[in-house]
Amino acid sequence: MTKLSKLLIAAGLVASSISAVNAQSFKAGPYAGLEFGAEKVQNQTQSTANALVAAVGGSASVTQDTTMYDGRIFGGYKVIEYVDLELGYTQTSTINMNYSGRSSGGTAYSGNANLNVNGADYSVLLRPSIASGFNGLFFRVGGTYLSSNQNNSLSASNGASASSSLNKSGSGYIVGLGYDYPINKDFDFRAAYNYLGNVAGISNNYANRLSIAILGKF
Repeated sequence: MTKLSKLLIAAGLVASSISAVNAQSFKAGPYAGLEFGAEKVQNQTQSTANALVAAVGGSASVTQDTTMYDGRIFGGYKVIEYVDLELGYTQTSTINMNYSGRSSGGTAYSGNANLNVNGADYSVLLRPSIASGFNGLFFRVGGTYLSSNQNNSLSASNGASASSSLNKSGSGYIVGLGYDYPINKDFDFRAAYNYLGNVAGISNNYANRLSIAILGKF
């Protein structure tokens, strides 16, 4: 047997061994986890101030939180080494907007609006092959069904007051990138970025979300 033949046989045996290891390292099955995130929301201080001035004249000042925090529980199923299917449920913290002003008639007023969001998401996670060494990396694409819950209150120096609630629900979409870092054979640490569009079914209502998570594999 020539040296070249021996090298070819050895290379074939190594390739077979690697393929066997990769095949054994993949395991289809369910997983579940707990995630914590933060997202930037649109700054609407100027548009709100303009709306108040347009309604009653005079001048107005508005401040607003622009960061929202959330908790998410999720579960998924690894179908093949390239694809996971995942469902989640999210509840956010409450963000606040405070405003005050004086109407063109000289009446001072002040008010508050607060908002939180909750609901479900569903997505497909697409991954490189295990052989690439980057199977922990994933690209997410999916949809959301979220509810936006807003409460408003206003009081004026002339004794007038008003309050209202506005709840909207609807479908949107989600795309993102993330990476699962193995802690051990049963648990992974996840870091991710997601873009949520049409939040609560509202056109041009979006959020940029950063998150970390711990997930367990069964």
